[in-house]
Amino acid sequence: MGTHKELDSLKLQLLKDFLLNKNKLSSYIVQGFPTHKRTLFDIITSTLNDENDDDDEMNVFIRFERQVRSKIKNFTEVTVLDMTDKDFKIHFRLTRESIEILIFNLGPLLSNSKFKCSIEKQILVFTWYMANCETHRQIANRFNLSDSTSHGIIINCLLQINTLNRVFIQWPSGQRAIETVEKFNALRQTSFPNVIGAVDGCHIAILAPWEKRSVMPKLDRNMFYNRKQVPSVLLQVIVNADQIFIECFEKAQ
Repeated sequence: MGTHKELDSLKLQLLKDFLLNKNKLSSYIVQGFPTHKRTLFDIITSTLNDENDDDDEMNVFIRFERQVRSKIKNFTEVTVLDMTDKDFKIHFRLTRESIEILIFNLGPLLSNSKFKCSIEKQILVFTWYMANCETHRQIANRFNLSDSTSHGIIINCLLQINTLNRVFIQWPSGQRAIETVEKFNALRQTSFPNVIGAVDGCHIAILAPWEKRSVMPKLDRNMFYNRKQVPSVLLQVIVNADQIFIECFEKAQ
């Protein structure tokens, strides 16, 4: 019979080899313990159910499991820098100049965040999420982050950028309003007089809230459906003659 220390060492080695996918689960048999031959599955089960063992083995299990997941390296540091301006705008839906404006205005707000990556990387992660239909797992893999860090960066950037909405989205008044009207008049020879903005809207598809809610007040699902019976949020914006937002409004349909 092997000692308890030898058995613990064997458990950890088998777990490591299994997580690194060196062999199949069925090929793992504990050797050196003829009276207690067990597969790796039995070892994992006994490890999880052994109340006398401490958490060291589980911590090793989790640490090895994390090492298995490979991620893209240097996407921000190399790939993004090598993109042409056209490709950059295709992927991020913003120009490099617009990203620099975000960095300049959001930088002071993000400087005290708990995330260890640079402010530039945080803003690129946030912009990529807003521009592409990717999950946090995909974004974390692309930017070499953990799933939770990806989620935290995006939520933090979203909260901070909302504090700047009135800095960039302003209704024109005084001389600015007069200049806006003059610009609209210059767009056509026979323009509609005294125009200060062009309005449009769109429906953003959402998942309707769940009806069976036990904690929060019950909602009427019908209030989230538009005239085409699709759950959506209604977005309405007004732009000036330069196509810059001067007002933004959204509500559940």
